[in-house]
Parts: sequence; structure tokens; C-alpha cells
Amino acid sequence: ERGSEEAVNDSINVFTKIVARYPGTGAEAEAYYYIAQGYEKLNLNRLAYLKYVYLIKNAEKNGEPLDPALAEEIRASLAKLKVKKRYTEEGIHELLGLLNRSHDRDFRSRIYSELGHVFLQARDLDKSKRMFDLALEENGDNEEAILGKARAYKHLGQDDRAYDLYDYYLRYYGNFSNYADDVTKAYLEQVY
Repeated sequence: ERGSEEAVNDSINVFTKIVARYPGTGAEAEAYYYIAQGYEKLNLNRLAYLKYVYLIKNAEKNGEPLDPALAEEIRASLAKLKVKKRYTEEGIHELLGLLNRSHDRDFRSRIYSELGHVFLQARDLDKSKRMFDLALEENGDNEEAILGKARAYKHLGQDDRAYDLYDYYLRYYGNFSNYADDVTKAYLEQVY
């Protein structure tokens, strides 16, 4: 949660010790998941992808299913990594499949937000904005969706709407958000 490179590396070391000490337990699977998340935070996406795949295959091999919520999180992370790997269509298809299987509004909001970022990166701005709108319908407190929608507005040339969202974000999330410093800096540069 600290997010610094050193803290993430320390967490990977701790979780590696858990894997070694408690093999074959639920703690092992959860530790592998957090190791993979740590790799993602360090932008070691290939290693993260391999850990997620290992978790899925190991559960299938041992006949011990993963916790359904953890399995959904892993599938979402795999789909996101496939998009980053440029298997965009496959990643989008998997993300849409996850939406069809889940009724958890927070999870669905995160998936829609991820789809919004995919379409934003592909410069399909109308789809991107629509995905962020859907994310906010599922969970109005999704910070990534709020910021993504502001970026979509900015790219669509609707600067006033983008700045309104940035103002809203800074007013209501600025004191507690990890993104506040970056948003403030970008907002001030863009306003100027």
C-alpha cells in the first residue's frame, strides 16, 4: 500500500516467505496473487502474467478451486495484462466476459474503468467516455473512472467539462487519494 519501489520489493519478499512456509494452503494462493500484484506495480508485467497463470493452472491441477472472488480478480488482471501485451481484442473480450459473470458493482465498475482506459489509449474517445460513464453508474466513487472521464473529455476537446471533473475530484478526493499530486500538477499545467 505504501507504493514505493522499496516497499513493493519488501512485500514480494515477505509473500515469497509465506509461499515457502505454507505450501498447499490458501495462504499460498493469496501470497502468489499479491506477488503478482507487486510485479504489476513494478511494471514487471511478464512476471505478473506468469504468476497469475500459475495460480489458475495450479488450482486446476490440484483440483482445489480458488476462492471465486480471487479467481475473478486474477482473470481481470490477466485480461488487463493481455491488453498491455497488445492482445487488445482478446483482452477486451475477456473483460466483457467478466462483466457478464459478475454482479459485484465495485468489481464491474473497475472492469468498465479498465475498458475505458483501453479505448482511451486506442483513441476511441466516444467508447472510452461511455465506459467511464458505465463505471460511474456502477460505483460513483471510482476515482479512476472520474479521472479517466476527465481525460476523455480533454481529448474530445471539451476542456470545460474536463476541468469541472478535475475540480470535483480534487475537492472530494484530493486529501485522501494517491493520485492527488499528479492530478493537481496536470490540472495546473493544463489550465495555464
